[in-house]
Amino acid sequence: MSKLVLICMSSLIVQAAALLCDNLSLSDDLPCTEVPRCNGQQYAHITVDQLSNGYGDSKSYSDISLCFDDDRLYVNHVAHKQVFLTPTSYTQCNDPVFNSNVGEFFVAPYMESEPHCYNELDISPFNVMFDAGIYNPNLNRSGIVGSEFECSSSGITNSVVQDSENETW
Repeated sequence: MSKLVLICMSSLIVQAAALLCDNLSLSDDLPCTEVPRCNGQQYAHITVDQLSNGYGDSKSYSDISLCFDDDRLYVNHVAHKQVFLTPTSYTQCNDPVFNSNVGEFFVAPYMESEPHCYNELDISPFNVMFDAGIYNPNLNRSGIVGSEFECSSSGITNSVVQDSENETW
């Protein structure tokens, strides 16, 4: 059975990383947990509440629950204290929503070191998706090469519910 590393980043407001793995953390600063098989009752839970630079708590945070079955990885992402939900001009699949407030998910096979190839999936609060395969040779945002996946054949299903009264999406 293949192992899966999922690096989850919430919105541009939070931009903190959480690493899900099987008893191995690639960084002492990130939580590590095993993602269980879906059975209707058991999920892995991660709360992301740090700034992306690691210097302090964020004013907003995200709760993420995960499980998997033979065909899919299931992710439930709830962003809290989202007071800056401003509509953007990004309305079509694979528009560059990563330049705005999004839930970003980076998925790669389990490895002993940080992966250079991974899948990036971004979902905006307005239910616009970006899906691409990424090659990041330097792991520092330089030299990145991406290849967008055709959204209609990606097999990804997503939905977003905004709750402005409770500042969540």
